[in-house]
Amino acid sequence: MKLQANKRLALITTWFPPKAGVAVNRMRAFGNYLSEDFQVHVFCDGLETKTEVISQNLIVHYVQSKNFLDKLKSNPSDSKIVHNIKTALKILATKIWTQPLKKWKKDLSRKLNEIHSNSSFDAIVSSYAPKEPHEIALKFKKENPGVKWIADMRDEMYLNQNIHGKIKLELKKLEEEIAEVVDGIISVSAPIVEAFQQNYPSVQFFDEIRNGFDFERYSFGKQSPESGKIKIGYFGTFYGGRKPEQFFQALLKSKDEFPEYTVEIHLVGTHKNFEIPTKLQKTVIMHPPLPYMEAIQFMHTMDANLLVEPISVRKGIFTGKIFDYLAVQKPILAIVDSTDVAADLIKEMDAGYVASFDDPSEQIDQLRLFFQDYANNIVRAGTDNQINALHRKESVKKLSLLIQKMVEK
Repeated sequence: MKLQANKRLALITTWFPPKAGVAVNRMRAFGNYLSEDFQVHVFCDGLETKTEVISQNLIVHYVQSKNFLDKLKSNPSDSKIVHNIKTALKILATKIWTQPLKKWKKDLSRKLNEIHSNSSFDAIVSSYAPKEPHEIALKFKKENPGVKWIADMRDEMYLNQNIHGKIKLELKKLEEEIAEVVDGIISVSAPIVEAFQQNYPSVQFFDEIRNGFDFERYSFGKQSPESGKIKIGYFGTFYGGRKPEQFFQALLKSKDEFPEYTVEIHLVGTHKNFEIPTKLQKTVIMHPPLPYMEAIQFMHTMDANLLVEPISVRKGIFTGKIFDYLAVQKPILAIVDSTDVAADLIKEMDAGYVASFDDPSEQIDQLRLFFQDYANNIVRAGTDNQINALHRKESVKKLSLLIQKMVEK
């Protein structure tokens, strides 16, 4: 059931086009598909302060942040030394400059209140990280308790294993303040949602709103495999423990049994922060970042796509491009936590080969199985019905229904 056209929703985020990235794709989908049921006003970070009318039901208010940390953003063209220097400077800057978005938060709050005073919002959705969108929404909710509020956590806040010390304590305090007044909490996977639900049982609404793919799947042409050549793609960055060295070693050991094939490894948008074995130097090809649809088209030309994620104590990690990988219906070579949600989804759909990140022998065995299947023309990919259910529009439908239930309550 659709809401009446006059129901109004504010979406607060730092991530929105023309920026790019996983978080941007999530927020863009929220804006696009929620505007089918609501009049949506997006309040976000921008290169300049301006308002853009995208459609009758989608209006974007950009507020300039002048965030110094943006100048330290890593680029795939950076050398390993430059990448490491930028990373060190960014860590140092965050310790010295603890509130880089302080002015942006103040200016955006003013804009949000201005629009609300002219025509009030029925609901707001704020998205973490960073924390500032939640802080804006928290202040707004306290001043306007009748407006329903959903906090999109995306990932964990203080329970994130990569956050420590003072910042962890600050996020825990903020989480507890949010839980006192928020109407609903959503995140990208069931384990993360369940952790929030366990910690904050007083919050009335919880839901898993996954990411997904967001393009027309049937626009691809048929691919004719090149005789004797297998192409494996990786799309995204390597950082921390997420590096391809284990995959390279497993590939070298499994490939010996299939000398009739040449394997090309295409790394798209990666930083040069890892070592390539001598034997693979000529077959590892690095590409600059591609616009989203160009990357999707390139994925479709691969014979398999690589997913790499170290094992963490936390569960619920749908890594990087998994939904895009699934949507192009090419096998996924997954070196991940074999007991977590990404592995479960690939196994459920029989869409690839899963090996534990900490088990080199399992990685070799799964690569051998991939080569055997390739030789026998077996392509492991999900069915059309399974994949279509993973479209971002389907996820946002769940969010729309949740908001409708809250607003109508």
